[in-house]
Amino acid sequence: MPITFPVTGAVNNFPIQVKPKSAPSSSGSSLMSHILSPTMQPMTAPQMAPTIEPITTQTDPYTTWAAEQAAREAVEIQKAKDAATTSFNTGWNSFNQSNKTNIDNFGIDYGAAWRNFGTNLGNQQRTIDTMGAKNELNKMRGSQGILGMVGRGIKSAGVTLGNKNAGSSSAVDRIARAYGEIGKSGMADIGNQYELENMDITTQQKNLNDTEAEFIKQQSENKQKFINNTVSAATSKINELNTMAQNADIPNRIAIEQEIARIKSEVIGGLQAYDTAGNTKLAEINPRDRMGNMTEANKMLQAGTNLGADAFNFTTEAPMGFANPIPAGGNLPIYTIPRKKK
Repeated sequence: MPITFPVTGAVNNFPIQVKPKSAPSSSGSSLMSHILSPTMQPMTAPQMAPTIEPITTQTDPYTTWAAEQAAREAVEIQKAKDAATTSFNTGWNSFNQSNKTNIDNFGIDYGAAWRNFGTNLGNQQRTIDTMGAKNELNKMRGSQGILGMVGRGIKSAGVTLGNKNAGSSSAVDRIARAYGEIGKSGMADIGNQYELENMDITTQQKNLNDTEAEFIKQQSENKQKFINNTVSAATSKINELNTMAQNADIPNRIAIEQEIARIKSEVIGGLQAYDTAGNTKLAEINPRDRMGNMTEANKMLQAGTNLGADAFNFTTEAPMGFANPIPAGGNLPIYTIPRKKK
């Protein structure tokens, strides 16, 4: 039968079994007797260091896939944020450039309106001023004609009465009164024509002033309308970009109040130069007063009257190139009046 004995120091104190294959020999009997001797000391197994096997952890395939998927998603999210940031910046820069172009184009038309109106206003004002000066000229000429006619008439009548020895005071007085009435009637007609023309000139001047005031008002309204439209477009664009940035979870934001104030300032500043130039030009266009018209009328009255120092000076010397000369002007009338042929 098997023999079991403890082995001190064995791993986990497992028993060791020894099974003999055949009956023991004599020498074997002696050995067995020695082994079974009660005074025998137990055999001690050789001491061996324990072997520690490395722990092998098996990785969960789902965990690996999830980590890789999360990494891919993070890359895609960052790409989307980068694209959103680029779109945000591009959209805002594009709007600013477009807005500047709109301001410049409006400014060109706005300034042209000032210049064209100023030119037309100046032309119309000069026309009215010329009408005023001509009205003064007509009054001067008419008055001089009436005064000359009355003076010549009284003088001629006085000479006639004197030649007929009829120069009594009563006759002269009647003649003077008669010519006085003629003079008053003629001056009244001239004065009436003058005032009627003045009324027309005054009406045209009032209409021109009203046109100027209406234009200035219209320019102001057009400018304010453009400012409002620009601010409205900017507000919509800023809100659109901020909403896009919020949805894309990017930090980009536009301070709407600050940017609107900046844009309004740019529009007003861009148009201010046109306003200044236009108003300055209009301020230089003013109707001429009556004294100015009378001064201009006197210039007109003298225009073309300087015929030179030798005008209408006659001489008896024959003009150069005449054959068989006769005294210059001899037997020739100084002035001729066309006569109708019978």
